[in-house]
Amino acid sequence: MRPQTQSPAPLSRRFIAGAIALVLAVTGVVLTTSNRAEAAGPVTIWGDSVPSRVALDDDKQAVTLGTRFTVATNGNASGIRFYKVSGVTGTHTGTLHSSDGRVLATVRFQNETASGWQKADFAAPVALKAGQTYVVSYRVPAGGRYAATTNHSAKSTTTALSVGASTSGVYTYTSSTRVPTLTWQSSQYWVDITFTPGTTVTAPLPSATPSASPTRTATPTPTPTPTRTATPTPTPTPTRTATPTPTPTPTRTATPTPTPTTPPATTTPGAFPTRESAGLPAGWTPKQTVTGDYWVRQAGAVVEDLRITNGTIYVDAPNVTLRRIDAVGSRVSNGHGASCVSGLTVQDSDFTKNGTSRSSDQPVIGHGGYTARNVMIDGVPEGLRVGGSDINCGPVAVYDSYVRVVSPDICDDWHGDALQGYGGSHVTIRNSTMLMAVERNCWGTAPFFYPHSQGNTSVDIDGLLVGGGGYPFRNGMPGPIKNLNVVNNSWVYGPVDVRCSVVQGWQANVVTVNAQGVVTPVRPIACTGQGN
Repeated sequence: MRPQTQSPAPLSRRFIAGAIALVLAVTGVVLTTSNRAEAAGPVTIWGDSVPSRVALDDDKQAVTLGTRFTVATNGNASGIRFYKVSGVTGTHTGTLHSSDGRVLATVRFQNETASGWQKADFAAPVALKAGQTYVVSYRVPAGGRYAATTNHSAKSTTTALSVGASTSGVYTYTSSTRVPTLTWQSSQYWVDITFTPGTTVTAPLPSATPSASPTRTATPTPTPTPTRTATPTPTPTPTRTATPTPTPTPTRTATPTPTPTTPPATTTPGAFPTRESAGLPAGWTPKQTVTGDYWVRQAGAVVEDLRITNGTIYVDAPNVTLRRIDAVGSRVSNGHGASCVSGLTVQDSDFTKNGTSRSSDQPVIGHGGYTARNVMIDGVPEGLRVGGSDINCGPVAVYDSYVRVVSPDICDDWHGDALQGYGGSHVTIRNSTMLMAVERNCWGTAPFFYPHSQGNTSVDIDGLLVGGGGYPFRNGMPGPIKNLNVVNNSWVYGPVDVRCSVVQGWQANVVTVNAQGVVTPVRPIACTGQGN
């Protein structure tokens, strides 16, 4: 597996802020347990056997590899393990992250053997809490290489620690202390935690000091694109501004106080949405401003007229409505826990870039089970995610929305899409625009990417304007596709890549489009391709 050289990979998912678990040696806090009886012995995720089909990967870049896991019962983590095969070299360090990306403990591996399980213990145990998700990882130096198994699907060897069968292996090429969140072809990197269940912490834990700026991470999952042979002229985008320093703020919870809906901006009749017509209504001003993360924990809550900067709106309850949200350098997540939260609606809202963008930035709305209605997304590397089959995310519907993704400022293996399906349920599209702007020869995947090779379900498309990328429209799943419009000469290889044998009805045109979103047909498009 070479995640940095394989083409397109949108993401996996960002994690919720959970209960605070701190390294005792750092805090100096003395904890007592509710049960002085002898606790169960230590357990691990993967056991002591040689991992299945493990092999030496030929990737020679510095990379952080990890396993995302959830704890079933309170207990203590005492150390980190990783599996080593012959040919792996270099010095390794391990890190345990909380669900929101905070470093809970680090350790340096010493006296490593040439192969087999390598183990290092923390200076002091770290308390982990039942129901919370963590990431255990280790850093591979440049040239050191590592062990991996691609297309892996298996559960943990213990009920005390659970993992996604094919989504727990994560990586990142960014700094060694940043939590890895990207996935690639269901790869497993065989990183493990040593955990002793049954010790329940009763002494109160101190609150962590908020960081000066919220940690934001990505969850792309690599997906293949063809080798590129042409370089079209990049589409210009507005000049970017410097990243503001966010003010630390406490976690906020939504107050469900609905107010009358302001009519959104209107699209020209018969036209597709544009940046000017979609999203927040003209003259809108926020009633509440937040910097950092924002939590919605009440079922049926309606959050309105909010401006959020450099944070994530974590939706942790069903049937929530987010209306007239100005998300500046921010995103929405309803799939950050053990199961997806259904019934989310995002409407009449803007999502825009803020500061430096990166290939690892996450989709602005995900993970699945939501409706986007009159949403404007512009300038970000990742747009909408249709995923979460492993956590029971439901269908996604997109109506009257505009999504334009742009090459990130820091491009180190971008796999961006305006919409990508990865383990996705049924997706419905009506009267929406999805575009890709390539800059500095930094290529993403496609404006619309719903392939047959990523565990997707079905589509229902009636009214979609796409443009940009190698193929602006890529679909491998069954369902009707009509009123598909591809901007003339906006592609490198062709207008569409579709698995035609499963499509139930096909009608598409190459078009030109004016500033108001009105299209003029140029010629019909025949269904062609593989839908990869």
